[in-house]
Amino acid sequence: MRCSVWATAWPASFGEAGPLHGACRRVALRRRLGPPLVIEVVRFAGVRADPVRPAFLAVEGIDGCGKTGISRSISQHFEDRGVEVVATREPGGSPAGEQIRHLILSGSDASWDPYSELLLMTAARVEHVKRIILPALARGETIVSDRYVGSTVAYQGAGRGIPQEFILELHRTAVGDLWPDLTIVLDLEVEIGLARSRRRLQTISADEGRFESLDVGFHGRVRRSFLHQAAIHPDRHVVIDASRSPDDVRRATLAAIDCWFATRGANRGYVQGV
Repeated sequence: MRCSVWATAWPASFGEAGPLHGACRRVALRRRLGPPLVIEVVRFAGVRADPVRPAFLAVEGIDGCGKTGISRSISQHFEDRGVEVVATREPGGSPAGEQIRHLILSGSDASWDPYSELLLMTAARVEHVKRIILPALARGETIVSDRYVGSTVAYQGAGRGIPQEFILELHRTAVGDLWPDLTIVLDLEVEIGLARSRRRLQTISADEGRFESLDVGFHGRVRRSFLHQAAIHPDRHVVIDASRSPDDVRRATLAAIDCWFATRGANRGYVQGV
């Protein structure tokens, strides 16, 4: 069993082996200037990684990084193995959550105070967790969510400036401190992501561009937050270079998920607590 992983600018806090160690034996490290962590799986062989318990996966990243397409690919990857999957998203996921989604994502940035925005996001998440995620896990199904609380830490925390401690305490109180088993962070340069996302919104004529209207500085803080979250919780994060072709990103993501389940995810339930 072997996974080969190429990492660029790996944080020293991960140590010599990095976040995918043990059965992932051959890890090549290369230093460069730029973002603090990118993992790109370049070869994968011989790992059987079927989860034996329901799992909770989230896909995170800046706007335009390709989360929705990768979420679909992950869901299909599990379904092809006979795993029952619930594909969902935030904000949204539940009927009430979808109504809140429209309130949050439409209109101008001045529509909501940052704390009102945070409370709306949390209200949508309470409905999502209690009506969709927890019942699905109890039925033995696997969750694949396009965004979760990591986005709240990044957007309302790093982006808006709300203290992270307040966000985490609200999360603990409101949803029982439920965190994904594994979070996939799709990392991409802000300018590229915003250009992609704005083109998509124009193509589908959707009134969901409230965050895309914000400046590069805001989205830069969001990107750095996602990478920071991955750095401080490497056991439940994988960061994928999303600047490559969609097929390359898909293959790297699925290989990283299989490697994670083979080395850490097997025989685990969903994560409670930070």
